[in-house]
Amino acid sequence: MKLLVHVLSLLPFVLPALMTGPLFVIGHAQAATEIGGQKIVTLTRKASSTTRPEFTSVTIAPGRGMEVIQITAHFPGKGNVDVLSSPSLTEAKKMLDVDDT
Repeated sequence: MKLLVHVLSLLPFVLPALMTGPLFVIGHAQAATEIGGQKIVTLTRKASSTTRPEFTSVTIAPGRGMEVIQITAHFPGKGNVDVLSSPSLTEAKKMLDVDDT
């Protein structure tokens, strides 16, 4: 729990670096799911440190004002961990496009 709180406290500093960061960040639109009429976008990168946690991906919905759907970080000894708990993309689409009034 303390580690999660620590990682979330670093989010405002690390997320912009992840989104604009190194040249090996890859952005792609996922063909399967659209939310708000636009395809979901996931930015990913490989972890470069073996001793400290790093953000490795962020999934956003451009059709919902760049809403953050999922954030993943790499933790040494644990691998990639979802640090933002969210439903599957199919469930998120239903919640945001169908059920949202």
